Amino acid sequence: WRNMFSQFIEQELGFTSTRIDADVYRRKTKRPDGTFYYEYLLVYVDDCLLISHDPNSIMEKIKRRFDLKDGYGEPKAYLGAEIVKHQTEHG
Repeated sequence: WRNMFSQFIEQELGFTSTRIDADVYRRKTKRPDGTFYYEYLLVYVDDCLLISHDPNSIMEKIKRRFDLKDGYGEPKAYLGAEIVKHQTEHG
């Protein structure tokens, strides 16, 4: 499963695995205002955490290819850690 998922997010979605951790992926993308930033996708077994300006469009593509048993939405926790949304003035 991991190899199939990794191949999909690298080849179809354009993410690249980081050198430090093979289960942390990133891709450079552009915000609507034209500034660039990195989106991150963290994978642990069958849990994913996506950090992006537009996570829904990416998750929809993943959902079309893989069965998401719990669906997706704004995360409340990841691997037992509580997640609190923090947005800087630059987005």
